[in-house]
Parts: sequence; structure tokens; C-alpha cells
Amino acid sequence: MTGIEYPTPLSQISQFEKQNNTISVNIFGYEEGEIYPLYITKKTFCHHVNMLYFKENNKSHYMLINNFNRFLSRTKKHREEHFFCYLCLQGFTDKCKLERHKADCGKFDFQKITLPKEGEVLEFKEYAKTARIPFVIYADFECLTRKVDTCHPNPNMSSTTTYQQMEPYSFGYQRVSIDKRYDKPPVIYRGPDVVENFIRRLLEEEKEIRDILNRIEPMIITEYDKLDYKYAKKCYVCKKAFSSKNYKVKEHDHVTGSIRGISCNNCNLQIKIPKFIPVVIHNLKGFDANLIMSKIGKFKEQDITVIPHNKEKYMSFSIGNLRFIDSLQFLNSSLATLTKNLADEGQKHFNYLSKTFPDPDVFSLLLRKGVFPYDYVDTEQKLEKPCLPSKEDFFNKLGDTHISDEDYQFAQTVWDKLKVKTLGEYSDVYLKMDVALLADVFEKFRDISLHDYDLDPCHYFTTPGFSWSAMLKKTGIVLDLITDIDMMLFVEKGIRGGVSSIFHRYAKANNPYLFDTYEPTEPTSYLSYLDANNLYGWSMSQCLPYGHFNWLTEEEKIKLDITKLKADGSDGYIFEVDLEYPTSLHSSHSDFPLAPERKHIQVEHLSPYSKELLQNLTGKQCLTKIEKLVPNLYDKEKYIVHYRNLQLYVELGLKIKKIHRVLKFKQCPWLKKYIDFNTEKRKNAKNEFEKCLYKLMNNSIFGRTLLNTRKHKDVKLCHTEEKLNKETAKPSYASCKIFNENLVAVEKKRVNVLMKQPIYVGFCILDLSKFLMYDFHYNHMKSLYGDKIRVCFSDTDSFLYHVETEDVYEDMHQYQDMYDTSDYPPEHFLHDIENKKVIGKFKDETSGTPISEFVGLRSKMYSFSFEGGEKHTAKGVTKTASRKLKHEMYKNCLFDKTVTRSEMNIIRSESHVLYSKTINKKSLVPFDDKRWILNDGVTTRAFGHKDNI
Repeated sequence: MTGIEYPTPLSQISQFEKQNNTISVNIFGYEEGEIYPLYITKKTFCHHVNMLYFKENNKSHYMLINNFNRFLSRTKKHREEHFFCYLCLQGFTDKCKLERHKADCGKFDFQKITLPKEGEVLEFKEYAKTARIPFVIYADFECLTRKVDTCHPNPNMSSTTTYQQMEPYSFGYQRVSIDKRYDKPPVIYRGPDVVENFIRRLLEEEKEIRDILNRIEPMIITEYDKLDYKYAKKCYVCKKAFSSKNYKVKEHDHVTGSIRGISCNNCNLQIKIPKFIPVVIHNLKGFDANLIMSKIGKFKEQDITVIPHNKEKYMSFSIGNLRFIDSLQFLNSSLATLTKNLADEGQKHFNYLSKTFPDPDVFSLLLRKGVFPYDYVDTEQKLEKPCLPSKEDFFNKLGDTHISDEDYQFAQTVWDKLKVKTLGEYSDVYLKMDVALLADVFEKFRDISLHDYDLDPCHYFTTPGFSWSAMLKKTGIVLDLITDIDMMLFVEKGIRGGVSSIFHRYAKANNPYLFDTYEPTEPTSYLSYLDANNLYGWSMSQCLPYGHFNWLTEEEKIKLDITKLKADGSDGYIFEVDLEYPTSLHSSHSDFPLAPERKHIQVEHLSPYSKELLQNLTGKQCLTKIEKLVPNLYDKEKYIVHYRNLQLYVELGLKIKKIHRVLKFKQCPWLKKYIDFNTEKRKNAKNEFEKCLYKLMNNSIFGRTLLNTRKHKDVKLCHTEEKLNKETAKPSYASCKIFNENLVAVEKKRVNVLMKQPIYVGFCILDLSKFLMYDFHYNHMKSLYGDKIRVCFSDTDSFLYHVETEDVYEDMHQYQDMYDTSDYPPEHFLHDIENKKVIGKFKDETSGTPISEFVGLRSKMYSFSFEGGEKHTAKGVTKTASRKLKHEMYKNCLFDKTVTRSEMNIIRSESHVLYSKTINKKSLVPFDDKRWILNDGVTTRAFGHKDNI
């Protein structure tokens, strides 16, 4: 017990096990009727102890659990003996099943898992969210950028330097109502105690709104409403026919008094005005939430709740009935871009801007995002300046950009036209514009959403959640939920992201289209950058599972002929197999190996070149223990794969050594209706704003199918001593962070993880996306060019090929039905709009402009040059810093084996205080641990290749 406290805290249990290496310990917590794992030993010894940890009257207690299975059996309704898994606390009536289960369960962190009840399904039931929320508040802050004294660090070393602190000096908000009688002009405040005054004003607004909502407006029944009621046959909300039990009623808006429609009684009872009032702020999560949190703890009488990403970053939070949501989580563009896109169709969508600035000339002038010298305004005194700062003072250090002459002229015109007297007044105008524009943009989003999806996004927190509900409503699909823990783990284990890797690190094209560098005596070759149109949209349009999950028996597995399974059949399958990768395929498949796996790459896997490079760059011979998706040529064991992928892999030469398990399900293209709806809407969109919205509605669905509730955090914000003591006294208490004297974040271990997401859909979408990419590569490109083609890189939905051929564009012309060539110049012989935006078709990303040279360093870190420009990516580098990287720098990095550093400016919060910081970090690195790199530093082979020695 040396160095171990008594009573022993949870944090020292692992130390106790190390010092007593014949004893193993499991600790289980008890809280509010729930039993859950707190600490699970990594290895069970003969002297094993299970203990219950609980707190009572602020004292911690350990209690011995003599019989773990009997202890947990009380949680089961059936009285037969159960055997329980320490990791997830699921029970089994067969001990052998438990042992098999542990092999999969051990791949995940220990958490109590609760599964849906037998027969439980997922379908649209949120009819209350079809009604427009009657009041919304749009808000924003402006901040001083107080300069911070700092020293200049060594530019050759990684560093983080603070140069500014953000301090709010004003706020603005716009109250919007479904009934224009209750709209208010924008409120602008500039002065002391900005955040405190903001919260007080909003709490006053909440009280006023609550008084309005408590006065239910009587029905206003028109002649049309009477006729509608007389002839209505089905509910306008749920679309179901009326019955004697579920009769029709007039469903009316309690604020305006107008009849919204004729609904069934059930829907009418569900559609209630929510208690919360949305407060919408653009980039709330990344910026403004920190300003509010710095002072929120002072409001002791208000309840504070959060939906956390971690202790300091929140998707949403509430103060009493004020629910703060981030418009950037719905419309993922800057307010400037959103405004510009909406203005494509003219002035008609900007109602709040026109009310705020009723003069037609001023309104027309302000129909765009304003400009402001953020970095210049670092003291209150600057706001008293009686003239507009110089153009140089508008320099944006964060974006490393000066404003244009046009933008500066705009600022001068605003100053003169609105008779602005000080920079503070100019700031007020700027802020007033921002809240009005945000209101107009988001209200348009709500209008479109209610028209096309019959849902108000203000009921939701993000586009994925909103789009998921819209999809369920639009398709009417009923999805079975998995109630078998081993089926759930089976699917979870098979989830793998998109393939992203550099396969050949340097290539140079030589063809007649490259007039300046073409060498006729050398082989003719091209660099072709192809991208699959809406890859996940294509996958989501295929047959997908919806229910009737069951394991195949041994007899059924033997009878199943994989080669005869139909892509569009009513039955689908997920296999767990052992696969052999024949050595005869290694050379031809090394560029893009089939059946990628998540792997921890160890130093011993690396080539001599990579080991030497690692040592020279880092002085170490170790790699981070991060699991990566690595295409490789190793044989596979217990590989989980969609049946269509398995068919393709077998067709291309892989051999099935053993089938372990097969999960069968019913399938159909149920998601296609929703994908097609949004695709068609996008084609017919009236402006860029709508085009982006419909694209986002499709793209966000995929992410929602993979929602991982295991990773959700449990964070409580405590602003009273009583609440802090209560939360820290619970066995689930994990850690806390003190922000200031009034606010502490407490993070707790998840007591219970409810697995109610149809992740089987996400698994199939991911695997089917790989099917399209592998099918295109092997059955088209590789089939067409043989050993004359080489993959330089692949990044989920794209390839960059180096191809030896006389004319790659003529080759594409022969197979034009596979390509979308709508972006080629109209005069180009390949130009054709037949496949424009057709999902699953491949597009030339440079639209016929020949690529001359490619350099690839590692996944998502590559560059290529073409006539008139270059394109490059560098993961982990800001867009601003990336603009300074050049193609030659990538070449130097690769061939000189050097590291390139970049400085980038970012905004970062520390205990909810916002700072501007300069980060110096490695931006280009020649080391890649996803491939076996040969001694030339350019040629690579896949791990597992027979020639790797």
C-alpha cells in the first residue's frame, strides 16, 4: 500500500493493482437507482474482487459484491440465471455467449449500455415541431481587442503566443414574432457590464413574451376555414384520416388567433407552444457563448443547463427558458456569404433590414455585410474617434487581409449617409445591420423549412438533427432498432470512415496540352483528378436496411451463395469473414488495396527509409497510438463487410477462408426519396442560398446515421455552492474546471448509455461508398489502363491518377456516360450537361485544365500545379496560413526531407476568456506512416506487400 491513500480513491485503484500484481479489482457505482462500471481491470487474476462504490451523507463507501451475477440479476424481470458482462452490464442466459460477447465488447470503453425494448422502432412522431415557434431573438456582440504584451518566441520552435484579449463593449438583438404586432426594433447597448445587461434584458424579454403567450388569442374563423373544416378528410399534420376516436378539430395559433389547419385531436393536443424561447447567435459555440459564460454565474436564481461537447464548448445552453442556439450549426457559412447568397434574388427577403433602415437608399446601400476595423478598436477611447479610421486600420490580422478599396468606400459612404459622428456610432450601425441580416437570413431558412419539410428548425440544435427529422417525416420510414447487444457491437465494430492516403508521392505529366514542358520523345502521360458527385448521396440512394435483423444459422450460412445475392434484393447481409489476400495480387493491388482496416501502425511496420526519416525529424523511434484507416495487403480476420463489397472483393481476387457470422436484414432504397427531393429542389433553386441549403440537408443526413452516443459528455454548470456540492458528491463525478468565482463545470462519467440510433444505416452507407470507389478504380480505370495507371492519392470520394495514354480526354469521351462533364468549357468537345450533378458520376475537378505536377506528403497534405495556378491542402493548417504555402514548398519538403513551419492566427478560449493567439506549428511534414516508402522517397507499397522486408 506504499503511496496509496486510505480510504483509497478511485484514481489510485490502478496503482494498487500494479503494486499487488496478483489482485484485480472492478469498481461499480450506484447512483439514483443505476448501477454502472466506474473502474474495470484490464486483466482478471485469480484473486479478483468486485466492489460497489457509493456516497452517503458526503461520505464514500466501498461494499464487497460477493456474487456479481446474482447482484445484477435483480435488474432482470425473468428469474432464470444470468451471466453479466463487467464492461457493459448486459446479461446472458448462456455463459458461452458471454465469453464470445467479451471479445467484441472489449474493443470499446466500459460503459453501462441500455438497448431499446423488443419491438421498439424509430419513426417520425415529433408533430409538435411542425408548428412555428412564435418568438425568436437574434443577437450579437462586438468586442474590443485589447493588446497583450508578449515576447517573440523562436520561429524554429513550436509555440503559442497571445496577442489580444476579447472584451465585449456592446450587444444588439432583434425580437421576431409570428405576429408582427409583437415585433420590436433592434435593441443596441454600448457601455459597461455588457454581458450582465444583455442577460437582464433577455430575461425581461422572456417575461414579456411569457405574458403574451399566456393570453390565448381567440380563434379567427374565416369562410375558407369553415369550408376547409367541412370537407377535410385527413389531418393536415400527420396526414392520417379522421376517425370517431380521433376526430377533426380546428387547430389554431394561440398568438395570432388564425386557423393553421384542420388536424386530428391527437395532433392538436401535441402541438403546444414550447416553454423555451430560442436566442439565435451566429458562431455561438465558437465565440459568443464564452462571453455569456464569463458572467452567467452571477444569475443565481436562474437554472443553467448545457448540451456539451466538452467542459468548455457547448452545442447549446439555456438560462431559464432562454435557449441559446448557434445558427452556424444550421447554415455553415459566414454571415457575409449567407447575405450575399440570399441577395442574389434581390431585396425582397430582407424584411428586418428594411424595417431597421426604412430609407430606401440606405436600405439598398446596407444590403450586404458591413466592414469593421476589429483589430484597430483595442480601447474604449478609439470608439470616441470622430472620423473613420484609415484603410490600413481595417487590416484583419486573423485573416491576414486588407479590405478592398470598394469595401473602404462602402464604409465611408455608410459614415456619410447615416451622418455618423464617432466610431462608436459606426459600430452601432454595424451591429444593427448584423442582427437584422441574421434575422432575415434565418427567418428565410425557417420559411423554406416549414414550406418544404413542415418543420421549424428552431425546435432543433443542428442541421443533422433537423434534417434527420425531416427525412423521417418525408419518407414515412419505420426503422427497427437493434435490441441485441452483440448485433449492435457487430455493426459498431465494422464502421470505418473514408479512405484517405497518398499512394505515389510525386508525378509529372507529359502531354501535348502542356505546351511549355511537353517532351515528344518521352511517354505521354496525364494527371487526372476525378471526384465522385455526392458520393454519400449515391450510397444513400441504394438499398439500405430498415429491419427484421437476425443471425443466419450454420446451415443457412452453408446454403448462402454470395455470388447470387442481388444488389436490389429485398434481403441484405453483413458478413464477418476471414479473407486471404493472394500474393499474386499484391503488385497490381498495392496502389489501392481492397478491404481497408483500422490499424495501430507500429515502428516495426515501417520501411527503413521511414524509420530513418522518423529518427531524423523527431529524434524518436516511436509513433502515436492513434488508430488509422489503412488500406493494406494483409490477410483479414473477422472482417465485417457489406455483402456487395464482399462480392466485389471476391470478384477481384480475394478469397474467403471462413465465414464467422452473417447478419441478415430487410432492405429497400427508402432514403432515395429524400435524397432525390433535395437534389431536385437544388436544381430548381432560385438563389445560391437555397442551393447550399438543399445540399446541406442531404449531406447532414449521413453524419446523423453515425451518431455515437458513447462519446456524449455529461457536464453540469454549477453557479451555486449547493449545486456544486451535490454534483461533486456523486460517485459519477470525474473532474471539474473552475472558470471564475461564480461558475464551475463538473464533468461526470456517463451513468447509462442509451443505444437508440440506427447505426446500421451509417455502416452500410460507408461501405457502399467504398464499393463505388473500388468498382470505378478496378472495373473501369484499372481495366482500361492496366499497369499504365497509378493512383497518386485517394481522399474518400476522389482519385488523382497518373496515366500513360495518348489522350485521356479522348478516353473519357468513349465512356462519357460515366462522367459529369458539365463544368468543361462550352467549346470543349467533352462538354455535356446530360450528367450534370448526377450522383455517383465522376467529375474532372480541373474541368479540362491539364495538371502538370503532383506532390503528396501524407494524407490530406498534397499539392498539384496546373496552367495558371496550383491547388494544395494541408490538414491542421488554417486557410489563411495555407494560402502562403506554395507548390515548390511541397517539393522541397519531399525531396529535401525537411519540415516547413507556418504561423497562423486563431481565436481560442481559456476558461471562457477569449484570446487571439499566434501559433507556430509544423505545416508540411514528409513523414507518412500509412505506406511502406521505398528508398527513393517517392515510390510506396502497401503494408503487407510480399516484397516488404
